[in-house]
Amino acid sequence: DNPHCVAVCPVDATHKRPDGIVLIDNERCIGCRFCIAACPYSARVFHWIEPINNEQDKDLTYDVELNVPQRKGTISKCLFSADRLREGKMPYCVSACPNGVYYFGDENEDAVTNGTTKETVRFKKLLEDNAGYR
Repeated sequence: DNPHCVAVCPVDATHKRPDGIVLIDNERCIGCRFCIAACPYSARVFHWIEPINNEQDKDLTYDVELNVPQRKGTISKCLFSADRLREGKMPYCVSACPNGVYYFGDENEDAVTNGTTKETVRFKKLLEDNAGYR
């Protein structure tokens, strides 16, 4: 409930939404990389070079939920499709997976939903039945 990455950010660019999703505001990010060091999931990346879509995204208004457009010298991570979660939808990767291997949910509620079949199952049972781990 208290992500280390949020605590170490000196400019409050990394912040946690009320629903628990941690976002990075790249308009505030100074690229210090403290959040990378604090992340227990090794889920953050530093943009050493200009992003691939830099030229085509240059006129876009920055959206913190999409992390677009990205900038050299800032940090990115998976945002769990924060824009879709706000609308009550599944993340893009979960809903688009043709093989039905992605589930998304809340570990505290012990419920996850498959993005392809829309089947909701107990998280603990899913791990147990499939020799999975978290």
